[in-house]
Parts: sequence; C-alpha cells; structure tokens
Amino acid sequence: MAGSGVIVNSQSLEHVRALLAAGRSNRAIARELGINAKRVATVRAGMGLPSTRGRFPAGLSLVESWRVRTVPGAGGHLMWDGATTKQGSPVMRYRRDTYTAHRIAFKVRTGHWPDGTAKAECGVRLCVEPSHVDDTATRNRDRKALAAVLGRNPRVTHCRRGHDLAVHASYREDGIRWCRACKRVKRAASAASPAAVIPSA
Repeated sequence: MAGSGVIVNSQSLEHVRALLAAGRSNRAIARELGINAKRVATVRAGMGLPSTRGRFPAGLSLVESWRVRTVPGAGGHLMWDGATTKQGSPVMRYRRDTYTAHRIAFKVRTGHWPDGTAKAECGVRLCVEPSHVDDTATRNRDRKALAAVLGRNPRVTHCRRGHDLAVHASYREDGIRWCRACKRVKRAASAASPAAVIPSA
C-alpha cells in the first residue's frame, strides 16, 4: 500500500535493500516506493549501512554538488536524489543560497543561467538531465518557430490593444501567441473592480 509507511512484503523489502546497496538515500527510496523514510532508515541500520546525513563531501563546486545529488534513471532521465520543496520541486542549498536543480542543469548544458523559469520539458518532474531542461526564453522561441511553421499571424506586430508583440508576446505550447501586457491589464482591472452588490429584497 503506497504511502502507508509499511514495507508490506519480502519483495518490497528486497527492493529497498537493493536501492540502499546502490547508494540511494532514504528519502529518495521512500519517495520512489511510496513508503515512510523512517522505515527505510530502519532497513539501512539493519544492513549496517552508514546514515546518509552529511553524505555529500564538502569543498565541491556548485555543479559538483549538484552532480552528486543525481542518479541515472530509465529512459535517459537523470533523477534528482537531493532535497525537494513541499511542492516536490528539486532544490539544493549551496553556500547559504538556494538553487533549483533545474536552473543548475540548464547552466550545465548552456554555460549561462536561464532566462525565466527552468524546468524539465520531458514531463518527469524530478528529472534534471541537462538536455531535457529548457528556460522560458527557449520555450517561447520554440513556440514562436512552431507558430511560423503553422502560419499563425506571422505579420501581426501589435495586439488589438496596441501592445508591441515583439516586446510583450508569449507563446503557448501549441504555438498560439498571446499578449502579456493585455493579461496584466485584465488582471489589474479585475483586482480593482468592486465586488458585486446584491440588492436587498
């Protein structure tokens, strides 16, 4: 039973032991198998394996610290074996700063920090394989190229409210273009409008 915190049978126990022997952390195993990390720690102690606390060596560079927190996954994915946020996003502390693992992965691939949000385009949330990670600017460029291929308003330079689309345009995954400035105006108008008053009978 996933998430019950109980290792339910000998096959599950052997799976936990195999992952521990492969060097996986208690938290990563618990996350993968849907069990309680304390149960995994109990199995670890029973196997005589050292605790994973402080398991990452000191004195590493940012990228080296990122790399030791990854493990190869099936299908060409590189899975995150470090900390995550409450929402499940991979993160890492380095010299008092917090980085998302996807930002570092993007820098590993390109040599520069991402423009906007970096995320795994493969759809696997904990995948940090650099070749799978793109930033906002890259996604917009790819979607703009798709829009051009599909012939979607290639010559329109301004939205219907007159905003310059060279500055304010973003693209959906299907290549449809939309105006960020219009969205901001609409959001501000919605926030400023008074709540509807229901007349008394």
